[in-house]
Amino acid sequence: MKRCSSALSGLPGADDSRDAACETGDVRHLPVLDEFLSKLDGKLSRHNEVVSRKLQAWGDLLDLAGWCVALQLGREKPWLNRLAERHLASFDRTVATWHDLLGIMEELADETIHRQDAGVLIWSAINPEKSGVAPTASLTRRESEVMDWLRQGKTSPEIAIILGCSIRTIEKHVANLYRKIGVRNRTAAIWSNL
Repeated sequence: MKRCSSALSGLPGADDSRDAACETGDVRHLPVLDEFLSKLDGKLSRHNEVVSRKLQAWGDLLDLAGWCVALQLGREKPWLNRLAERHLASFDRTVATWHDLLGIMEELADETIHRQDAGVLIWSAINPEKSGVAPTASLTRRESEVMDWLRQGKTSPEIAIILGCSIRTIEKHVANLYRKIGVRNRTAAIWSNL
């Protein structure tokens, strides 16, 4: 009896039902324990919903940069950003489960999977041979240097100082990069496979 009382003494409101639970020897049926587990479940559900919304926001951001994103968020059907939905629809494919999506990606040999982790799949819907996007080899030495600095998060004025040229020259190199790799902004250039 002593051990049962000391084990339950930390639970708020356990005084009322402690004696009854100790008498029967069954601590599992404490109303206060049920209430505690219910509150814990609610907090975990809210936390998971917040995490899901953040992941979807990142997926939407990558959509703007030209990347298809699929997330397995504990549901049967994976979450797809708009670009991924349009891309799969262009092949007349529908996704019912995460396993279906992985099977479809294996079939679509032209797709470039950038990242595949547990529950996250990021791929590019652009095939350089079919889209007319020039390969990396077509970049000049200076454009390749500018691309490297862009990937390190440097701004045009910073790159101009590093490379010892004018900001206008760097902007021209950046414009040529966009045209050659088929993107419209820095984020897309940075996330490109080149």
